[in-house]
Formats: sequence, C-alpha cells, structure tokens
Amino acid sequence: MLEFVNCNYCGQDDTELILELSPFQIVRCKVCGLIYGNPRLSWADSKRIYTDQYYISNDPVAGGYEDYIRDESVLVKTFKRRLADIERYVKGGRLLDLGCALGFFMKVAHMSGWDVTGLDICPYACSYVKERFGFYVICSELKDDSFSEGIFDIVTMWDYIEHVPDPLNELKIAYKILRPNGLLAVTTPNVKSWIAKITGKRWLGFKCPKEHIFYFSPKSITMMLEKAGFTVLCVKSVGKYFRLDVAKTRIKDYSKLIGKFFEFSINTLSVLDRSIYVNEGGTMAVFAKKVNTPEFYH
Repeated sequence: MLEFVNCNYCGQDDTELILELSPFQIVRCKVCGLIYGNPRLSWADSKRIYTDQYYISNDPVAGGYEDYIRDESVLVKTFKRRLADIERYVKGGRLLDLGCALGFFMKVAHMSGWDVTGLDICPYACSYVKERFGFYVICSELKDDSFSEGIFDIVTMWDYIEHVPDPLNELKIAYKILRPNGLLAVTTPNVKSWIAKITGKRWLGFKCPKEHIFYFSPKSITMMLEKAGFTVLCVKSVGKYFRLDVAKTRIKDYSKLIGKFFEFSINTLSVLDRSIYVNEGGTMAVFAKKVNTPEFYH
C-alpha cells in the first residue's frame, strides 16, 4: 500500500517532482529542500522487505544484498575504516549499532574493546547476531523507550537513516540515549554528490525506492541533525570495499563500456575473489556530537 506524507523536517506539504519511478515519486520540499519519496510504501509494507532473503538477493531492483555472509570479509574491511574514523573522536565505551544487520560492525567494534549493543527489525538478522556472536541485540524498531537516557557513548547508523519513515524522530531518540558529548556516526547516500548529478535517474541511490525513503544532501542532513540537537563535526565522502566481481557490476550500472573493460581486465588477471576500495563520492559520512540540550527536551 502506498501512502502520502508531509515533509519530515518542516511538516509542510508543498513539493516539486524530482523523479518518477512508478508507482513511486521522489519529490523536493519547496520550503526546506528535503528530498524524499512521496508516495512511498506504508511502513507496514516496507518492514516486510527485511527478511532473510534481504541478505541473499538475486534481484538488485528488489533491494537487499547479493550475498551478505559471503561478503563478510569485505564488509569487515569497510567497518574497520569506519571504526577508525569514530575513534578519532571517541576511543571506547558503550556502542549502539542501529540497523545492525548480521553484526559484522559489532564484531569489529567488540574486537577493539567496545561494549556493543545492536538493534534491527529483521528477526533473521537478530537471531544470527545472537547465535554466532552472542551479542545483545533487540529485534524492534527504535522507540522512545527502547533504551534508558544517556547510556551510550556512540550511536551508529550505517546506511540506515534513509530507510526509516521518521528520521527526525530517530535522531531525537539517538540524542536522548547518548551521554553528554556522545557521538553519532551516520552514513547515507549523498543526493548532491557529483556521481548523483552526472548519472541522474541511473544513480544507484535511486535504484531501490521501496527501501530508500529519504535522499539527504550535506545541507539537509546537517539541518536535520541540528534540529535534533546535535552539533555536526564533520561531513565527508566515504567508500566501501567490494569484491572485484561485485565491483564490475556496479561499474556497469554507470557505464557498460567501462564495465566491460574492467570485467575483461579482472578476468584476464584471475583476481575475481579479491577486493578493492571504491569511493565514487556517492556516500557521505556524518559525525555529530551531543553538546546542548534542545528545546524539546525541556
């Protein structure tokens, strides 16, 4: 079922069409500039996407991962880089990973001495984390009473905030459960990136409108974070590690010619099972700090 919503940032219902992805539309709020899906799947229907099949998907249009468990080694490489970014600001303590998936970032953080907790709406993912790693994980949406106030040193949202129906509320809750001077780390596609601009409607960020509800820019994510009470410390472009056989598919999505050349090269060198770090500019990392108490908490 499709639903129409007002802007999550300013609450207005005054938009212009950005992109038609029938039956979905991507619109820009004329008041504040936030870009979001409208209409979009109802949250009840959206939640049904996140099953065990989400982690082994043979249909990239339907969303999800081709084989999340197979790609553990490259995901761990990516998460090690992200943890290194975090530890420039916070060295250790209690960490909450929202949308923790199969727990690979929790594994990396735990190995570095962090006390880790996870939250995810997928029962399969939560069971996997508990059974394989023994970490504490809650199978639920993030709610106002999910955690006590001021108990975490850091909250992470890796490729998470664009999926949730009410990101402003999620950020407010994250603020509340962080300790004073606690850190929030977010990654999300950057709709204003150069790759998004030159690829237009073929941009990978637009590929799964069932999943991606919001399309943030550095300006709009900063506005959202500041409204939730945070002080933004840094916004930067980040990449990920990809297996070379997966990287060739990503490249083909942008350019079939370059993709074919890349595929020929890696086939010739017989290095399909190796990985490469790719930062095409389409994803941004945002680090924000809990400094002041916003008005809505008084």
